[in-house]
Amino acid sequence: MNKTLLALLFGLIAWGGTGSTTAADDVPTKAAAAEAQSKRTAELIAQLGADDFFAREHAQQELGEVGFEAFDALTDAAEYNDDIEIRLRAGYLVRMMRLSTVVESDPPEVKTILADYENRGEAERTVLIKQVAGLGDDKGLAVLCRMVRFERSTVLSKVAAAAVIGQKWPADAAAAERRAETIRRGIGQSGRTAAAWLKWYVAGHQDAAAAIDEWQKLVAAEEHRATETPHQTRPEIVAALWREQAVLLRKLGRERESDDILLRLVDREEGSISGESLEELLRWLVEQRAFNVVDHLAGKFTDRLQAEPTLLYALADARKAEGKEDLVRETVAKALKLGGNDQNAYEQHYRVGIELMRRHRWQWAEGEFRRVAELAGKESSYSIDARARVSEILHDRGDDRQAAEVLELAVGDMEKNVQDGNEQSNAGRTLETTRARMHYFFACSLVKPDERNERIRRLLDAVSEDPTDADALIALYRIKDLDPPLVEQNRGRIRSAAEQFRQQIQQQPDDPTPYNQFAWLVANTEGDYQEALRYSEKSLELVRANPRLSGSEASLLDTLGRCYYAVGDYENAVKAQSKAVELDPESGLMSKQLGIFREAVKEAKKP
Repeated sequence: MNKTLLALLFGLIAWGGTGSTTAADDVPTKAAAAEAQSKRTAELIAQLGADDFFAREHAQQELGEVGFEAFDALTDAAEYNDDIEIRLRAGYLVRMMRLSTVVESDPPEVKTILADYENRGEAERTVLIKQVAGLGDDKGLAVLCRMVRFERSTVLSKVAAAAVIGQKWPADAAAAERRAETIRRGIGQSGRTAAAWLKWYVAGHQDAAAAIDEWQKLVAAEEHRATETPHQTRPEIVAALWREQAVLLRKLGRERESDDILLRLVDREEGSISGESLEELLRWLVEQRAFNVVDHLAGKFTDRLQAEPTLLYALADARKAEGKEDLVRETVAKALKLGGNDQNAYEQHYRVGIELMRRHRWQWAEGEFRRVAELAGKESSYSIDARARVSEILHDRGDDRQAAEVLELAVGDMEKNVQDGNEQSNAGRTLETTRARMHYFFACSLVKPDERNERIRRLLDAVSEDPTDADALIALYRIKDLDPPLVEQNRGRIRSAAEQFRQQIQQQPDDPTPYNQFAWLVANTEGDYQEALRYSEKSLELVRANPRLSGSEASLLDTLGRCYYAVGDYENAVKAQSKAVELDPESGLMSKQLGIFREAVKEAKKP
């Protein structure tokens, strides 16, 4: 094969990068050259089906020399040309192009997820595409658009487009225009079906009335493919197009037509949809405020909803959004009763509690963990861990005395496990760190002036048990008029803890925890605030690149907000903290911190 074609690398052509500035009078010349090249490419593709063998071979060789600039036309020919010879030869040329999925300018999180993309099968690539789409803030948008245009698989090109279409359109005008421009630049002049979807996806959100008819044609065409050539699409791709059609109709005030499509979507999924997909669909319907469709879904999948706790909680979310608190309580009660009094049911309740924590549904998670404590033996690892989590939820809510008392009982059971030689039942928790949290929670509950000495004693007990408990160190640091020897002692502990976190970072550079711990401690006390900011940003980068850690981003943004506050960048502190609260609206501590940052912005603006 021609060396130029074999050496072609994705990213060397400036579809998204910078390049040298072209003089204005050169533009017509370039446009004419591009038009001539496009015409010649079309002629060569037609010759791929010539009767003369040597003519076919010559056309194939010349197209190989054209390389990247012929990609779009060759892809279109490989997918849709009526001549089988043209389809086969065009497909061969496309497959021979060496295309790297990522480029140098892509965010590090994208590079990490797609590091081995080219060596994966279609099913694994689908998973990776969805992970990129889930990064948020359009971090993966550019690469998804490149996939739409350059992914050799027609189906995966459509999967990437569906992933883009499935993302919520930005409410902010500037962000919306950035998304539109990224998509336009990414798909270029591609004639692929998936590229047409993205073109009209952008058009629909800029002028729904002008785009709705064309969008309906695109949806109808893909439905036809699903029937006639099912290997060229997937049911979830068609579903994504239906959803976007419903969104556009809603923008136009045509709710009844929108609901008809969504009802059809729900009916179509019966019997084939996974629990995870059903939950995602339910949440999406809530975003659209299509509550009558939610009712239809609840009726259609009654048996599954009653048997799967995560689906029940998704339905509870829907009822909450609808303002039907009585149905919320009823649905949550059903979830808590699953498994009855069977002691083995505690494992399921524990897993549900963990998932609810990941989704920042703290009150419901507390209920599940309390259920675990009821069903499991009090000295079991499940019971101890569940109660420790309940105590953290109570502390976040401001119920510090109750948090301390819950943990105090758990500490007693942990001590008995140690005495009995059953330390493995302490859920991987040490007595020292758990006692430290207990003392810290007691200290937080001691807020009256006459409780000052007891508060200090509890905090000293906490840092004595665990010298790296950042919250206890911070609380001691903030006590006014503390005796000078205690102040110096605590400063020494802060420096020592920060150094321990640095060492952990060196030993485990891919673990976001020590980065975050260092950043939180230093930003709330003293030290190198810029270093804290860098470490906080690094912890976020690591979490966003690892889908298994999803759910922890809010707490890391909470730390980032504090770091910006520490360096005096109050605007960015509010921005990061607002995102944290958006992700975790039930957190009392995060909302409180946001209030502090907003007040700092107001004060900074005063003359």
